Amino acid sequence: SPEVYARGHLPGSSNIPAGDLQNRMLELPPPFEEKLWMVGENKACIQDISKSLAGKGWNIDKELVLLPDGTVEGDLEEHYSLVTGTESAQSWRPTRFLRHVLNAHWPRLAPAAAAAGRIGEEDAAAALMAEMPDPQTTLLAF
Repeated sequence: SPEVYARGHLPGSSNIPAGDLQNRMLELPPPFEEKLWMVGENKACIQDISKSLAGKGWNIDKELVLLPDGTVEGDLEEHYSLVTGTESAQSWRPTRFLRHVLNAHWPRLAPAAAAAGRIGEEDAAAALMAEMPDPQTTLLAF
């Protein structure tokens, strides 16, 4: 829930409450490309969601349970301190194919798109494309 997330979550987590997941599936990173860590207070809920997402192609790497004392139960190679607040990281990322196409064609297409008024600032858009992250592990907090 948003309240639980605000009290403490792993840095870089995306907050998607379990009850909202079906309506927010498009916010997830592409299946088959990234590892997901499932994090929440209810182990059974985490396991159910993990099973459902794995059946749809997502790679569930870890299932972590936030304990009332602020610690994390699960397989962690290193220590992570919980952070507080409501800021939720964006979990959607373009597919590898889309990144490849955009990186290959953007320099040629940007001037035409700017001339057509389809993007406001060519330099800002090009800078944004250059900063596009590589695939990484995505943390989902339920």
